[in-house]
Amino acid sequence: MEPIVNNNKKVVIFTGATDGIGRETINVLAQERGLKLILTARNIEKGNKVAEELNRDYKAKNDELEVSVMKMDMASLESIKEFVRDFKALNIPLDTLVCNAGVMPSTYQTTKEGYEHTFGINHLGTFLLTYSLVDKLNQSTFGGNIVIVASRMHYKITKLDMDHLQSNEKTFSYQNDYSRSKLCNVLFAKELDKKLRARGSNVKVNSLHPGFAVTSLIREWGYFAQKVVGAMAFVFGNKLEDMAEGMASLTLNKANETGKYYQLKRIEEPSKLSRKEGLSEQLWNKSCELLALPQELTL
Repeated sequence: MEPIVNNNKKVVIFTGATDGIGRETINVLAQERGLKLILTARNIEKGNKVAEELNRDYKAKNDELEVSVMKMDMASLESIKEFVRDFKALNIPLDTLVCNAGVMPSTYQTTKEGYEHTFGINHLGTFLLTYSLVDKLNQSTFGGNIVIVASRMHYKITKLDMDHLQSNEKTFSYQNDYSRSKLCNVLFAKELDKKLRARGSNVKVNSLHPGFAVTSLIREWGYFAQKVVGAMAFVFGNKLEDMAEGMASLTLNKANETGKYYQLKRIEEPSKLSRKEGLSEQLWNKSCELLALPQELTL
């Protein structure tokens, strides 16, 4: 990795930037001046290829374009901790964090620490990464900004049991597990915003349903399932470019909104369950317990 220096640009860490909606969003952000983009990648060669493509396609149009790639595997809590240590060792600011990386496996799998993949990556990984970088975001001279990518599938969940946040091999359901993990994303964003406001922080936190399209999220599914989803996306889905514009807009957050749930560029009401009094705090406390983190944020 080439040395990353501070030259007064907004520093953006973006997870899940090598595929799907994230990759399309990076194309939009690469045209925005004054940004330093740090892309995280489990496969560093794939990440470097994306950086090369961005420089090839956009450097001539945007001479301020600066893209770096750093290794991180969201399926490993230790890898996330190592990434945080490596980033903080750079001694540069952090202005925006976009937690876009997510999975929707068709079969039961586990993370390095033994958590069900969907819950472990989509929620616990997102929680740990964000929690660990809040102190840096709080120091942003631009005012920190956090985007938690959720999904409207969180509406499917009508009950959340803190003792059964993840499935086992017998109870696994790709739809239910994914929907529950996305509810956790919405609740996490809500509680984080609440805690930051209570501390007088200027960091903004919003969650986002980016839209519906066929992406690499379903790459592990069978042929028939992919065809069914493809047909549904053709009829009911969104254009990737519209989804990317929505995510890029919230990444820039020029309106300085916080504590909101977005669908593309519109502020919407999240599910009734996500608005249940005390539920977001319960999830926060349980997540801190699982990750062995203090419940109180360090800013």
